[in-house]
Amino acid sequence: MSSFNLRAIISATDRLSPVLQQQMRHMSQWRRQLNKMGAGALPMAGAHAAAVPLPAKAFMNLANATIGL
Repeated sequence: MSSFNLRAIISATDRLSPVLQQQMRHMSQWRRQLNKMGAGALPMAGAHAAAVPLPAKAFMNLANATIGL
């Protein structure tokens, strides 16, 4: 590799380093946010699953009452 190519690569790397570091910081922030959302997903799913039987039973009772009329 010629010294010109090496200098060009080093120069481009030096210019891109701040941009790449900023992108890495943003990706780290997104990863932390997604981890927090994922941690809250299981309790939320459990709460939704616990809330389904009551309206479903009420609907079944209404359907049975409608059929009985």
